[in-house]
Amino acid sequence: MLSKGGHIKAKSAWKPVEIDPNFYADAKFQGLVCVEELQDYEIVGGKLTIGSSSKRTSKNDAEDSLLEILPKKKKKKKTKRKSPQTPKVAEPEKVEGVKVKPSEEKKTLPDLVDWNDLSVPEPVLRALAEQGFVSPTPVQKLCLPPAILYRQDIIGAAATGSGKTLAFGIPIIHHILQGKEAEKLAEQNGITKDNAEEDPDNLAFDDAVEGREDVVEKEVLEDEISDGEMESIMPKQEKTSPKDGLKALILTPTRELAIQVKDHLLKAAQFTDIKVVAIVGGMSEQKQERILKRKPEIIVATPGRFWELFEKSNPHISTVSHIKYLVIDEADRMVEKGHFEELHKLLEYLDGQSPVVKKKRQTFIFSATLTLTHSGPQRKTKRKFDKSNLTVEGKLNALVEKMGIKKNAKKIDLTVKSRTAENLSEAKIYCEHDEKDLYLYYFLSRYPGRTLVFCNSKDSVRRLVSIFTLLKCQPLPLHADMHQKQRLKNLERFSANPKGLLLATDVAARGLDIPCVEHVIHFQVPRTMENYIHRSGRTARASQSGLTVLLVSAEEQKDYRKILYSLERTEDMVSFPIDLNYLPGFKQRVQLAKQLDTENHRFQKKKHHNDWYIKAAQDMDIELDEDELLDLGDTKQQADHHQRIAAMKEELDAMLGYKLALKKFVTKYPTKMGKLQVPFGEGVSLGALIDLTEEKRALKKRKSHKSKVLDLVKIKKKKVLEKKRNKFQKRKQKKRNAGDSNISD
Repeated sequence: MLSKGGHIKAKSAWKPVEIDPNFYADAKFQGLVCVEELQDYEIVGGKLTIGSSSKRTSKNDAEDSLLEILPKKKKKKKTKRKSPQTPKVAEPEKVEGVKVKPSEEKKTLPDLVDWNDLSVPEPVLRALAEQGFVSPTPVQKLCLPPAILYRQDIIGAAATGSGKTLAFGIPIIHHILQGKEAEKLAEQNGITKDNAEEDPDNLAFDDAVEGREDVVEKEVLEDEISDGEMESIMPKQEKTSPKDGLKALILTPTRELAIQVKDHLLKAAQFTDIKVVAIVGGMSEQKQERILKRKPEIIVATPGRFWELFEKSNPHISTVSHIKYLVIDEADRMVEKGHFEELHKLLEYLDGQSPVVKKKRQTFIFSATLTLTHSGPQRKTKRKFDKSNLTVEGKLNALVEKMGIKKNAKKIDLTVKSRTAENLSEAKIYCEHDEKDLYLYYFLSRYPGRTLVFCNSKDSVRRLVSIFTLLKCQPLPLHADMHQKQRLKNLERFSANPKGLLLATDVAARGLDIPCVEHVIHFQVPRTMENYIHRSGRTARASQSGLTVLLVSAEEQKDYRKILYSLERTEDMVSFPIDLNYLPGFKQRVQLAKQLDTENHRFQKKKHHNDWYIKAAQDMDIELDEDELLDLGDTKQQADHHQRIAAMKEELDAMLGYKLALKKFVTKYPTKMGKLQVPFGEGVSLGALIDLTEEKRALKKRKSHKSKVLDLVKIKKKKVLEKKRNKFQKRKQKKRNAGDSNISD
């Protein structure tokens, strides 16, 4: 800014500055037509001062942000002019404030013709182009038009890896951007209450009247709910402006899924000023409260931590009563009885709002198993049983009733009859319970690749981590008892290693989009068919191929048959091919590793028990009762134990030092050739990509070729034997002739 009485005297012409066209979409520079610069000028009668005052207005902030994108004036070096007649050629300068990498300057974005009819905002289109999303997925094509154009509630069921996150994320970003533009127009045009009454659907006035809705909403609640119920449902909260409050809430069952959804939405909204944060358990609560002070428009959360902050009357969380967009991902899991009690409380609270607020709210519910129904065991009892719950319509109606979805909601079901991805190959291995470690080690050794192993319990994960660490497979655990930072760190390591091994419980079964998972192994048969579908959905995502293998013991046959029955499979799964020549060598290694783990675990367990008692006695300053301590043996016995453990480790390391596998054809994964190769004559399922006729033809050709070779070998042998026999006969005849001549002499 110039001081009073000063002005700028131009010594050269103004020159236009090239700026990325998408920059004008920023809300700060609405109405900006172009930017020009003046490099050669003189200040007459004043000084140029920028940012001298401590109190700055919003207009000054906009001027400062505009100055940040303008090229900084470089200091001119004093050089002699060669000729005054030669005109200066202004080189195009790069715009500061817009990060452009050298590799991206010449990068051409793909054509997004398929997105044109879906009403996707321009900043989101640019983000999709940079991520390589050239065309929408089927679920996105069906969800975006009704969600964006008609603001319908969406009930979506689609296979895992089908792009459900963007199906609800893009409409939310679109409506928030539209609302911000409408607010600015309302401020510029000075929209009043009278104008709004003439046009009650005006988006610009929606946020302006929300202060009135608080009063109406409170009156309705006070009439319908008693004081005691009011205190239990509505904790004391600070009054905050709904205009700057929370716009969208996305709830997920797991922390990892919440962080993943947040990352996807941040990428989609990277060219907008929309703020997206994740609020999950296991992280610093104080840090999350600091993040909430920025007043993000979108929150992705797990129900437990969100309700905890709500009960503590967090100012930003308290505006949840006025949210316009509610998303419940993996809805069938979230509304199960006995799970996510906080979600039920939150839904009750939202259901108790005024009809005006509920009418405005747009709700999305998604899951891969949303329309999946199956009957439980039929008992011979006289209890009344609601058969409507066994149908798809009955299940959806129950969800609609619990979540307050409108009657005109759009229902989208893209699940196929097989319930699993089309490019997924499914197989099983029948084995004894004690042999599962062996077959898992066989698979990991024979078919290297990014493998995800699921167990039904945390103890199984811990045991397998210990054994496969000794076998130098570098396993990474993931279960609910781990710290959140360690869980996220293990996921990053697993995603970065093309031969990574992740041992996890069902915490990792739903929603996680880990790139290029080639194999999913069910170390234990999942307890429900939904868990099997979601576990298997971690591979064969985004039209890629994948393999899932079930390790089935005799005790798990019942659960395995239940899954087949629920999936409406009339035939058994394909048996995974096992080369029995390798099993003895692998078995020797696994047995030694299990023995070593057992010995070490028993000793360490006793030692930890004794250490705990000794420390407790010292802390309480009491005399220790030695009868409470477990017998670890004397010093010599402990030394012998350590020596024995060390000798077993050296023996195992020596075994692992040489390769058992011979020089044979080893594929990266069993489906690399397009179909699962199994021994001829085993059971074949319709879902597996196996052509038995080709197998038979190939087998016949091999047999015929082998028989021809054998016939040729026999013929050659006969010829050789005949030649030898003829030679022998000639020699014998010569000897006889020579003997007869001697006798005659």
